[in-house]
Amino acid sequence: MLRLYLRVGIPLFCLLVLPMLAIRAQPYDDSYVRELLLSNGCVAPCFLGIQPGITTAEEALAILRASQWVEGASIAYRDSDYGGGAVWSWTKQASPLLGKKQGGFVTSPQNGVQVVDLLRITTVVASGDAYLTLGISPYTMIGETGMRDEAYVARFYPDHGISVWSNFRCPSLNDHIWARPIMVQFRISGVTPQIITPASTC
Repeated sequence: MLRLYLRVGIPLFCLLVLPMLAIRAQPYDDSYVRELLLSNGCVAPCFLGIQPGITTAEEALAILRASQWVEGASIAYRDSDYGGGAVWSWTKQASPLLGKKQGGFVTSPQNGVQVVDLLRITTVVASGDAYLTLGISPYTMIGETGMRDEAYVARFYPDHGISVWSNFRCPSLNDHIWARPIMVQFRISGVTPQIITPASTC
């Protein structure tokens, strides 16, 4: 009887385990995440050719109108003497990693010209996948969102000029935090956030 169990059980065990081992042996492909988060063809921070701190509002709007990723009719921009901002919606041709919420940028006046200061996008990229692509963050900030039992974690990457943000429920397990989608901010900033431990929030 034992021999029969072994003859049947071992092949079944191999059928279950070998595919799992084959999947784990595959190299991690982060090309789509890397393409979305990291600049390609312009100095970081950069997204769709828009460079915070350099690109003017007029130039940014022209880039958005020409982009196949952006629904031109959805672009809305307002400005004032103190600054301005724009929001837009994505087309079906946009990266599938982008979230459903509108993208946006904020401008501030520089020498009488509105210049993009910050660009923000929501994504469906998991926090863990962003971490695998961007690596260890030199600065991490955790705090309360203002919603009950909800907190956020932000990781800053000054070399890339980006920060990634995700919300999570308290208390939360690590695997839940790593699965949360991220919001990305592209910005040149000289601010060094403090490192706050999760225990101070949850």
